[in-house]
This record gives sequence, structure tokens and C-alpha cells, in this order.
Amino acid sequence: MAAFNPVERQRLLAYGLQHGQFPNPLYKYTSVANLRLILENQTLKFSRISEFNDKRECFATLDFNCTRSDWANYIVGLNPKLPIRQLAAMFNSVVSNPDLGRQWITAAIKDTNRNLGILCLTVRNDNNLMWAHYADSHRGVCLQFDISRDLDTFCFPKQVIYDDKVRRFNYIRSWNLRKGADVTEAIFHKSADWAYEQEYRVVRIDGAGIVPFDIAALRNICFGIDTPAAEIAEIRALCQRKNYTHISFSQITLDEDGNFVIETL
Repeated sequence: MAAFNPVERQRLLAYGLQHGQFPNPLYKYTSVANLRLILENQTLKFSRISEFNDKRECFATLDFNCTRSDWANYIVGLNPKLPIRQLAAMFNSVVSNPDLGRQWITAAIKDTNRNLGILCLTVRNDNNLMWAHYADSHRGVCLQFDISRDLDTFCFPKQVIYDDKVRRFNYIRSWNLRKGADVTEAIFHKSADWAYEQEYRVVRIDGAGIVPFDIAALRNICFGIDTPAAEIAEIRALCQRKNYTHISFSQITLDEDGNFVIETL
């Protein structure tokens, strides 16, 4: 089955949002310093796997057990315009030298992972651990995004599954059947230790780094309990200067019973 093009993906996301198949809004915890960059440049950072703080993240074991037919289909599929003689030489090299095949697979996966860009979001804006770990120990912010207002940047948010199973897949067979889609599946699995994050991820192929987005998707900035008043005033002034009149403001506080409460500013 052919892969969806960007327009088709956006239409599918819009349809899913209309029928409640995707959560909306989604939230991102970050520091005030990062928020300034987001507001000034109208960009979001899609992180590389190598930048994640859990070094087991996206780990999977590889199955190198490939038949001659598997290798032939893979080599021809990647190089359809090469002369038959050259394809045959590549095939003979890899089937006669299993270590070479392992090197090819390992290099291909590293190259794929190096270029993947991942935007980490969550379904809650009142998670104490998220405020502590990702919002500068309650001195930062939690951003609310209406993903229906930017169907390109937020296409598709996929829920992370939390368990301690190690994924195992055969890269060559996966590529032949699904163009390597299994490679990205490990991205949506994390250790059960991280289940409190309730995370959704948006993945861009060849999209790591700073990505423009439609600022209209940013609907609310929630400041932390300990966000300095001067920084709150600065961010509000920045939004006014940039004419971001659609953005509302709130702040998370503690009530008399120690419960988190979000108050409109």
C-alpha cells in the first residue's frame, strides 16, 4: 500500500479530530526561555532521539535473519535504476558476507534515527511531575495547542505505550513489506517508569530541529506556581507586541487542600 502524501495525512487528521479519534488540545511543558523562542520565531523544536534523557528510549533488538530473497528484494527496491550487473554484485557481496549485511542494516537504522524529528506532547496540564521535570521545577510554563489549527505540524499525534518489553524486528523484511515502518514503532514505546507522562508524539521524517508552525495553534500559556512575576509580565507584553490576541493566560496554583487549580489571568 502506498504511503499517504502530506495532504492526505492532513485530511485524515482533520477527520479523526472531528470524530474524536485524536486528543485535542495537547500540551507541552517547557521553560520560559524556550517559550520566548517559540513566540518570537513561531517555531517548535522536534528533538532527535539522541537528545532524549532516557538512554534506553527507542531501543529495539535487531533480527538479522534474512533469506536470499529478502536481500534481493531489498537491494532492488532501494536501487531500481542500477544496472543488473551492479545489483548482482551488491547481492553477492552481502549474502556471502553476513557481517557486511549487519553493517548495512545498522547504518541504515542509525541514518533513519538521526533524521527523525519528534515532538513530545501530553494530554494534561496539571501533572505535578511534568511541571517539576520539564517546566523548570514549576518556574516554567505549560502550553496548550489546538492541533486542528495546524494540521501539518501536528500530524499525526500517536499515543506512547508504556511497558518494559524490548521490541525486536527484522529491518530488511520490514522494509520490503512496509518501507521500514517498524523502525519507527519503537519510538512509541517507553519504559513503564515513564507512564505518568501520558505522552503523545508527532514524528517527522527528516524533520529534526527547528520547525515553523502556525502560532494560531497556541491557545493558552499556563504559568507555573513559581514562575517569577516579572517573567509573566514580560511574556504577556511580548504576546501583546506580536499581536497574539488569540492567546489566553492562566496560572497553576495550590488550593487550601493542596490540590492543583488552574486560574485564569
